[in-house]
Amino acid sequence: MRQRLLQIGVAGFTENGFLAVTVDAIVAKAKVSKATFYYYFASKTEFGLELIEAYDQCFKNLLSKFFDEAALNPVERLSAFMKDAETRMAENDFRQGGLISNLGQELGSLPERLRDRLVEALSDWQRMTVDLFEAAQNANAIKAELDVHALASFFWIGWEGAVMHAKLQGTPSAIQCFSDHFFKLILNTRSETHDV
Repeated sequence: MRQRLLQIGVAGFTENGFLAVTVDAIVAKAKVSKATFYYYFASKTEFGLELIEAYDQCFKNLLSKFFDEAALNPVERLSAFMKDAETRMAENDFRQGGLISNLGQELGSLPERLRDRLVEALSDWQRMTVDLFEAAQNANAIKAELDVHALASFFWIGWEGAVMHAKLQGTPSAIQCFSDHFFKLILNTRSETHDV
């Protein structure tokens, strides 16, 4: 039941945000009492923290799956991650975005502990992306003059924005636009090893 409540929370928060989804709505969807919810979670904030923790771990596993794929070069790994995300969003008609970007839009109204955990999650994703971009530079796949730390930050700023716009518009056009222009900016045009 605890896992079921978390799954309902992820679906609700990625579609409607933290503030719009009430405990009443969560327990109604789970067909349990409020007492059951509060047996597992001391408050909605604690629920949110556990939900972010679970989502973050799941998302890092997903990034590792793509970023560590030895059969692809580093640029192709990033492209595969982006295409997979687009496919998964299309499967739910672009109603759900990323949990971190959704909650990030509510930062002014979120409890401070949730904000800190969101920042921590995004920082972890950026560190993983720095490693990927370093591998891409070592493979002469992206421009050597790029600062990989700034590039990783730039990627996640743009990517989260693209996901938000895709959800807003109900189409993949924002993701495709970001993807096309991002790769044009970073690719080492002297390299002939990439087809993204």
